[in-house]
Amino acid sequence: MRVSVETAVNLPQTAAEIEVFKNFLGGGDCSPEGLDLETLKKDFPVGTKVRVIGRENPELLGKSNASVPRIQVSPGNQGQLFDNAGKSGAPLTTAESVYDYRRSLTLYGTKFSIAENFVWLFEIRKDLKRLTEAKTPAERLAVLERLAYAYDNYEDYGNLLDRYLQDRKQIKRLLYLKKNWEKKRFL
Repeated sequence: MRVSVETAVNLPQTAAEIEVFKNFLGGGDCSPEGLDLETLKKDFPVGTKVRVIGRENPELLGKSNASVPRIQVSPGNQGQLFDNAGKSGAPLTTAESVYDYRRSLTLYGTKFSIAENFVWLFEIRKDLKRLTEAKTPAERLAVLERLAYAYDNYEDYGNLLDRYLQDRKQIKRLLYLKKNWEKKRFL
């Protein structure tokens, strides 16, 4: 499926278009299977604004224009190919938006679409990129405070804190915040 690029968070090369190949685990052995073009056209009619998480894979079968990156969306890399419009028609996320992960608590288990329920996976990737690009301790702290409310592994979060913060009091405060949020989220 060809997708026109409006904005990108982390595209391997600047491109006006990308080719997207969506795989899923199917069959009795959970082997990867691709979606056929007709299914993609039905799920994503021309003009649909989509959110894509995938990895560049130039070795995908078929002919391609060398200037058009080939992006593989698969469960193995927690890939996503979703309609990016909410019920109102407004974008669920943008390359520049900053997400409040506490909102996920109100979304999970509601009648929101799958795309709405999984925005946080896209947002975590954006915040991790922001974290690596942060130039000041205040910028790093702001990202790490947001990530305290994200659905991620507690040990991984502790490792992030150790890597990006030197202030032990701040690390302790953020671990406490994360631990209490996890309790609240699962009540």
